[in-house]
Amino acid sequence: MDPAVRPALAVLTQGPITPVAAIAKLRKHAEDDVLDQLLRTGQIHQVGLTTHRLRRNTYAWPVKNRNRVDAIRGAVQSVLFGQNRPDPVTAAIIGLLHESGGLQSALDLDDESARHAGEIASGPWPDGSSTAEVNLTMTAALVLPALG
Repeated sequence: MDPAVRPALAVLTQGPITPVAAIAKLRKHAEDDVLDQLLRTGQIHQVGLTTHRLRRNTYAWPVKNRNRVDAIRGAVQSVLFGQNRPDPVTAAIIGLLHESGGLQSALDLDDESARHAGEIASGPWPDGSSTAEVNLTMTAALVLPALG
């Protein structure tokens, strides 16, 4: 299991929990856990932007290999602009970006594409075999803005 997801899954599988309580438990280390996992797997690298002895340094984390990003961007554009049916992963990405407000800033969407993204974010698009995983992803999409 992905170490960045393990804490969230542990909290969500303990039993019923309110969104506020889940956010409170997960917000402290979520960003660090995700960054650590991306660094560990070699998907990003850390670049120091400032060096201070008495203050916290600032960093950037550029992507090491753009192939994966380009493939995901192509799949998202194919669904939104080509009106193709999304696979569960692409639908989850569209839903996450739509719910967090990042889709419009990432892509210049016309009204029809924006409407289609909204349908994907709220519609019954996944196939039955991955509904639980996609539901968990969409729950995370709704919780994400509160973690920021």
